[in-house]
Amino acid sequence: MTMTVEEIAAVESSSAADKTFPDKNYKKFEISYYDENYVPSKTMRHLGKIWDTFGKEPHERSLVFKLDIFLFLYGILAYIVKSLDTSNISNAYVSGMKEDLNVMGNEYNYMSTSFTIGYMAGAIPAQLIMNRIRPSYFIPFCTLLWTIFVMAMAGAKSPTLIYVCRAIIGVAEAGLFPSLSWLIGSWYMPDELGKRMVTFELASQMAAMFSGYIQAGLYTSMNGVGGLAGWRWLFIFDGVISIPIGLFGVFALPDFPHTTRATYLTPRDRELALLRVNKAGRKPPKKLTTKGWLKIFSSWKIYAFIMAFSTPAINGANSYFNLWLKASGKYSVQMINIIPTGGNAISIVYGFAFSWISDWTRIRWPLILLSVVPPLAGLIMLSIWNISFGAKMAAFFLLFANSASQPLTLVWATEVFQESTELRGALTAAADTFTNAILAWLPVVAYPAAHAPEYKGYASYKMSAGMTGAQIVGVLNLAYWTRWEQRKKGFVLNEMGLLVARDEAEVYDGEVEVIEDLEKGGQTVVREREI
Repeated sequence: MTMTVEEIAAVESSSAADKTFPDKNYKKFEISYYDENYVPSKTMRHLGKIWDTFGKEPHERSLVFKLDIFLFLYGILAYIVKSLDTSNISNAYVSGMKEDLNVMGNEYNYMSTSFTIGYMAGAIPAQLIMNRIRPSYFIPFCTLLWTIFVMAMAGAKSPTLIYVCRAIIGVAEAGLFPSLSWLIGSWYMPDELGKRMVTFELASQMAAMFSGYIQAGLYTSMNGVGGLAGWRWLFIFDGVISIPIGLFGVFALPDFPHTTRATYLTPRDRELALLRVNKAGRKPPKKLTTKGWLKIFSSWKIYAFIMAFSTPAINGANSYFNLWLKASGKYSVQMINIIPTGGNAISIVYGFAFSWISDWTRIRWPLILLSVVPPLAGLIMLSIWNISFGAKMAAFFLLFANSASQPLTLVWATEVFQESTELRGALTAAADTFTNAILAWLPVVAYPAAHAPEYKGYASYKMSAGMTGAQIVGVLNLAYWTRWEQRKKGFVLNEMGLLVARDEAEVYDGEVEVIEDLEKGGQTVVREREI
């Protein structure tokens, strides 16, 4: 029996109580409008080399374009404001907050640690909530929650209020990066995913650039206005721009391909999205029990991924660049905020270059290893320390060339762990939790602000160089174990070029099957027809 597009949409939008199909009743339909043999024009082929959307079949191009305009754009904007609201403490510190609040000793480190503790406490619970509540509701709620406490920091009279607000901000922000990474990895295909995941994560570098320029501008134009110091206006301004972006998420986020209710996606868009994710071998989301979560966290996959993914964030020595600039005594407050933005620009260009090469060649882990060479060189130079002023400046800028390794590791994990949507969500949450568990105390021990910028007598830059070495080992370890499992289970390449279980590597001829499985809560599942 052939189903029309309208019938498919009606099935997908109906509630579990309205299901009338018997268990595992297969309903076939043809995607007659999708031309798998489409050849783009010369112009579209050239544009497709810049951004892959242009080179796709017209209906697929329309779908991916909508995803770019809503899901991807929202992801970038949300991560920018999230990163602004996280990193603004550094700009405020060097722009008068230290003196106004009489911040002494390691109190600046405690401000970072309080955020880290909150973030660590919120990451995994956020994914548990995401398994039950639609992302289009949960993520905007978190955005508006942390916005309130960012603006509250403008009224701080002592470091104590900063500690409290930063901890709550950490809890609220904890779900954003894992959740959006999970969504992006659920909608985009292998030839699309690398550049989008890297661009999404580069939003933090864009935010750091904006924060520097914003603080420099506010210090110049708003310092003293309304009786408020420029650094207080930074918190107010960052909060104000977060509100509309949080509200936009309710409309922009499409949830998952199998559960989407996005109004901007037509029934044809939804069925094509399901065909795409099924071709890639991705499974629909399901509600996890305690047993399911225990199975995920008892697997080697979580721990191998953490070792490969978390170490770049842990070594994070580039965040101390502005403290070195301030200690040099050579630059004004405005320049201390602006100079590090050159490093953020390096991160953006570097990340874009590696993501394009990775999507074009479909090479993942070897490029990850190559991408860590410049920051490792910079850390070695800073470990020596007794080098010229210009060499130190160059070394700090080299630290910013670390922007490709983490997102490419996430893309790689998305591809090799196709079998479980929940596993892919848990990977980033677990890695974020581990990262922040280390960051909760490591900066105080390795980079105490009172001993900046040389940190004489502390491991500091040597420790960060060692963490980069650990990242290399982690990437090789993850490559070994994934290859081991693929060989053990006899994985084969599917038509997307991904290694999947042999019984899932079937061939398409333009037909898919919609399965109404009441045992799975009435979810619509799409399965390819074997020929």
